[in-house]
Amino acid sequence: MANNNSRRKKIGFVLLILVLCFIGSVIGYLRYRDTHIITDDAFIDGNVHYVTPQIPGKVAEVLVSDNQQVEKDQVLVKLDTADIEAQLNTARQNLDVVKNQVAGQLASMNVIGAQMRQLAAQRVYISKEKERISNLLEMGAVPANDYDKLIAQWDGVNAQIDAGRKQKRQIGTAVGPKGPDGKVAAIRLAEAQIAQLELQLDHAVIKAPIAGYVTRKSISVGQVIAAGQPIMAIVSPGDMWITANYKETDLTNVRPGQPVVFKVDTYPGVKFRGEVDSIMAGTGAVFSLLPPENATGNYIKVVQRIPVKIKITDMDNDRYPLRIGMSVVPTILVQVSGI
Repeated sequence: MANNNSRRKKIGFVLLILVLCFIGSVIGYLRYRDTHIITDDAFIDGNVHYVTPQIPGKVAEVLVSDNQQVEKDQVLVKLDTADIEAQLNTARQNLDVVKNQVAGQLASMNVIGAQMRQLAAQRVYISKEKERISNLLEMGAVPANDYDKLIAQWDGVNAQIDAGRKQKRQIGTAVGPKGPDGKVAAIRLAEAQIAQLELQLDHAVIKAPIAGYVTRKSISVGQVIAAGQPIMAIVSPGDMWITANYKETDLTNVRPGQPVVFKVDTYPGVKFRGEVDSIMAGTGAVFSLLPPENATGNYIKVVQRIPVKIKITDMDNDRYPLRIGMSVVPTILVQVSGI
């Protein structure tokens, strides 16, 4: 009988230990779940920089290939510039012609101005003569014919002055007003045409907007491309982050700046580190192409997911290169009050 009691006590003690271990495991698991927010609905995200030409043209050279690493401002593609160079030569010759024309027109304006000054002086003299002859005519000292001749000279001088003013206006309209640099509009317009063609010549050399890896290259030599047509994309390894879609019920204690440990399916057993950058201002469903409409009679509540942006803080591209779209499992380490 004593042996049976002893055996029962041992079994009871073992069961108690097992129950305590189970309760401890549950408590530990719940504490872990409260401080370690995990999801497998996450992936590497990043900016894809599309390379687009600013002018249309025929592809003369393609200097890169898919997946090639490039530096910022490295030449990627060269377009055929024969047409642009021909137009540029014509525009430069046109500038010389315009300068000669403007010089001649300005010289004509100077001549007309000198003539108008002489006519103005002559008009002053005739005006005084008119007054003198008019007085003598009232006294009968001179014949009326002399006064009529002065009137005819007066009208002729005024007509020449008016004609000179009209010619100056016409020439001024042709050459245009002077700018702050002292150049007339005709010369500035011709120089602007040259500058525009030189800019097109510069745009015929397409360079990398950032450092990164070339992807989705879709052009070849001889192809005619349009302005704004995407010809390739560049992905920068330093411009990546994690987009993790957490359940809304898991984000109670998640805040920006909290540390994150994540695993990448491509590199099993390797842990990477990051931190919470920001939480999206709405659920993923709200910003979808067809957002849900809950004002129906058969509404069923579904736990929504909210994208969380996680910044990668210890990227090692030499040993473990990350690529956009890779699946990851991030764990946000939160601090819960009272734990």
